[in-house]
Amino acid sequence: MLKQTTIVLFTFFALGAPCFADYDLGRSEIAVSINNEIYPYKNFATYVLPQEHLGICLLSDNLERLRITANTGTLDPIEDCRWIWTAPDEPGQAQINILRGDELLMSLNVFVMTPASELVNGRIDNVIVGEYPEPIEDSPIYQQPDGFIRVTEDMVDTPVSPNFVLGQFITSLDSSFPKYIVLRERLLLKLEALLERLNEQGIEAESLAVIAGYMTPDFNRSIGGQTHSRHIYGGAASVIIDRDADGKMDDLDGNGVIDTRDGGVLFDIIDELYSEPGKEFLRGGLFLYSASGDRGPAVLLDARGFRMRWPNASDVPPLPENLRPKHKRQFE
Repeated sequence: MLKQTTIVLFTFFALGAPCFADYDLGRSEIAVSINNEIYPYKNFATYVLPQEHLGICLLSDNLERLRITANTGTLDPIEDCRWIWTAPDEPGQAQINILRGDELLMSLNVFVMTPASELVNGRIDNVIVGEYPEPIEDSPIYQQPDGFIRVTEDMVDTPVSPNFVLGQFITSLDSSFPKYIVLRERLLLKLEALLERLNEQGIEAESLAVIAGYMTPDFNRSIGGQTHSRHIYGGAASVIIDRDADGKMDDLDGNGVIDTRDGGVLFDIIDELYSEPGKEFLRGGLFLYSASGDRGPAVLLDARGFRMRWPNASDVPPLPENLRPKHKRQFE
C-alpha cells in the first residue's frame, strides 16, 4: 500500500490516443493448466526463467483434435493432455499456441525472465531497480522475485490477458527503455474477474486504467511506499474506471459529482466479488484512496491470497496531488 505523499508523479509511455472497444470476455473454448494454475482465456501470459520447465495440460473434451506449438524452446509430449515446455537458454519472449486444425484457440505469451542473480548493487544492465528488503520468514509472497521481465519499447502493447497489456503495469518516473518489471499471473486473473463482474452489473468497461502497477524497490522508496509493498513483487495494482479517458474515476454512482463515493462503489464491488465461494484464491488486500482536489478516488487491490483490509480503511487518505492516472494506451 502506498503511503500518503505530496511528491509523486507517475509517468507512462505514450503510444497514441486512447482506443475503446466493446468489452470482450476473452474466454477460450478450452482451458489450460500451467504449473497447476488454470487459464481459460484466448490470450494470457506467464513468466519463466531460462531453461525452466513449464508443465502444460490442455483441458478439453476433444483433446485428439488439438495441437500445441511453440516458436522457441523445446516442447515434449508426456501423456494424455500433458506437455513439458523447456525455455530457451537466454531471456526473451516466446509464444505457445493451441490450435484446432488451423484455428487458433489460445495464445500464451511466455516471458523468459532475466534471472534475479543479474541484479547487482541494485542494478540490471545499468538500469536502477533497487535493493529488495529482507524476506519475511515463512512467507512465500515476500521473497525476492526469481527474475525480471526485460521490457523494450516495442513490447508495451503485448497482451498479458484478454483486456490488459504489458505496458499498463509499468510505473516509473523514467521514460527510457529497457525496463525490468515483475508481474504475477494471479493479479491478472483477479483483474479479469473484476472486469467481468463490472460488465455484468452494467458498468461497461473495456479495461481498467492502472495508475500504479509494478514499482521497483527504488521507486517505491522514493515515494514513501511501505517497505514490503505488494507493488514491488508484481502483485498489486491501483486502478480506476476511466471510460472517458479524462484521467480520473468515472461517476459510478450517477450523482454528477466525482468524489470518494465513486471509489466506494468500486471498492464494494471488489469486496463482494472476492468474498464469494469459489473466489478464495483471488482474495487479497483492498484499499480506497479518497478524492483530493481535482483528482478522483482510486482503489488498490492485490493478490496476496488472503483477505486484508487496512485499519485506516474507513479514514482514507487522499491520492497524492501529482498523481495523474491515464488510460492504458496513453503512455508517455
